[in-house]
Amino acid sequence: MNKPKPDEQPPVAAAKVELSSKSPSLPRTFFDKVYTSRTLITPKGQGLPVAKGQVAATTADQYEFLYSHPDFEPVPE
Repeated sequence: MNKPKPDEQPPVAAAKVELSSKSPSLPRTFFDKVYTSRTLITPKGQGLPVAKGQVAATTADQYEFLYSHPDFEPVPE
C-alpha cells in the first residue's frame, strides 16, 4: 500500500452505526432486497446465510452490519 502524499488526506473509514439503548431485541430478521439466496461474510469473518430473501442477525455485530448495508431492510416488528 502506498503512503499518502503530504497534501493528501488518508481515506476515512465508514461511520459506525451506534446501537442505542432502545436497540431491538435479537435475533432480528432483515429482508434482502437484491437476492433470495446468498451467503454474506461480515467484517469479522462470520457467515450469514440468506434464505428465501431473509437473514437473521443474532449478535450486535451482525445487526450493525445488516442495518448499515444498503441491500437489507429490517422486517417490521
